[in-house]
Amino acid sequence: MIMPTTSDNGSGIASALKEQLALITFVVLFAGLVSTETYYAGFGVRYQVLEFSITHLVYRGLTAVLDGPWLIVAYLIAMGWLAGGSAGMAGRWPRTAPWVQPITYALVILVVITTYLAGIAAGAHAADVDLRSGTSRLPVVRELKNKDGKAMPFAGYRLLFAGKDIVILFKPAASTAEVPFIHLIKRDDTSDITLSR
Repeated sequence: MIMPTTSDNGSGIASALKEQLALITFVVLFAGLVSTETYYAGFGVRYQVLEFSITHLVYRGLTAVLDGPWLIVAYLIAMGWLAGGSAGMAGRWPRTAPWVQPITYALVILVVITTYLAGIAAGAHAADVDLRSGTSRLPVVRELKNKDGKAMPFAGYRLLFAGKDIVILFKPAASTAEVPFIHLIKRDDTSDITLSR
């Protein structure tokens, strides 16, 4: 009988850890993508035209838990199964070993569906909060100057996005019955933006 060497065992653990990290990263990135898309859709803006990096989407996937605690369920299922559920099931009940892989696939599908639905809920909740004047967490524009240095009439508006090509502003609605008007301004048409909380 050939016994595995320590290096074989170590490479197997490293390989399993890489797979687990890849799945967790996918789940967090997917949650960030879905919640970001839903958030900006609440303002009538397609997130694809904005310049978001992968790190922003991963960060949004982690912080979306604050707006949609249901994401914790998806994260815990993924981490729990990867941390020992599949190995523990096969080790404790050898007869179930053939079922570990199908159960893993079923759990991945469950986690993806849960993450998708929870990401939508988190993005919609965050957008609803930020659309209202009494609850918006976005910075307030104190002054916005055009490229000639003259003040533009956007004092009191909220800054939704400021990228290298566009600036998106809106006046928050006082009630849910109102729909705010969103302003997309070319970055080249502005010079200075003064913000406050």
